[in-house]
Amino acid sequence: MKDLRAAYGQYAVVTGASSGIGEEFARQLAAAGVNVVLVARRKGRLDALAAELSRIHGTTNEVVALDLLADGAVDELWRRVGDVDVGLVVANAGISLAGPLVAHSLADELDVFALDGAVPLQLAHRFGRDFAQRRRGAIVLVSSSIAASPVPYSANYAAVKAYVLSLGQALNYELKKDGVDVLVATTVVEVGIDIPNATVMVVLGAERFGLAQLHQLRGRIGRGSERSYCVLVSDASDSERLAAMTAKKRDENGREVPLDGFDLAKRDLAIRGAGEFLGVRQSGVPELRIVDLADVDPELISETAEEADRILAGDAALSRSEHAELSRAVDQLWRRYALA
Repeated sequence: MKDLRAAYGQYAVVTGASSGIGEEFARQLAAAGVNVVLVARRKGRLDALAAELSRIHGTTNEVVALDLLADGAVDELWRRVGDVDVGLVVANAGISLAGPLVAHSLADELDVFALDGAVPLQLAHRFGRDFAQRRRGAIVLVSSSIAASPVPYSANYAAVKAYVLSLGQALNYELKKDGVDVLVATTVVEVGIDIPNATVMVVLGAERFGLAQLHQLRGRIGRGSERSYCVLVSDASDSERLAAMTAKKRDENGREVPLDGFDLAKRDLAIRGAGEFLGVRQSGVPELRIVDLADVDPELISETAEEADRILAGDAALSRSEHAELSRAVDQLWRRYALA
């Protein structure tokens, strides 16, 4: 494994380190022998984590209790780490809002824009300039798997994460000549790693990932000619998702092969439920009283959509007598969602 301290510096700054992904970044860096500057608002959580990492890994860790949305926060962070050898920065802190954009206050959406987008930019600029002058260092920008496309009901968050993805990809190129590594991380590291012959993928805490994510992770191996292995590490012994990932089927030649993406999509729908027919809830018991979408033949769904298009093309208002019952059912559906 690469000696991160020798390659970059004695300390790593991790924002949003009090929980979640940021905490895991801190744990992995400390396990690699890197001293960690833990940055977040909750000082008590940071103090406990710093003490735990020091006890387990022998690292000398610093705590910076700071609200990165406050004016001048990044400058304050820079001042407080000025006397230590920082060689790696993980811009992880972030917030998100779910639901229609106009249902939230502009101030809240601007906070998402600032913490998830402007702060990573400030960190990359402030520390990146120093790293480039020293000709060593690394920056990790945490984006999201939803950065790849527009996402209704997470419109601003997805757009900001797309910005972070684009920023990191560009900086990866710009700073390479100065000896600075830049990674953009989602569930899968998108930039900076290209190992087509990788043969082993280990997923820790695998029960916390969705089937789509696990399938995406598994797809990072097996692209070469060698046999590959995906190891799912979990404390959960009864996870339906993990069972689906290890299930096999027979291909046209009679060989046992893992379930493909289409098979896993069907399993995922059956496990999590279809959720709301209209609205934003994407899991749970479906509202359709007769039909379970997980059991419906895809061809039947296509034929039904074609028939609906045919009816609406000839009677968009459903005003004809033969469509009276259908019109009443549609009206009831709209009223259930207060859309009528």
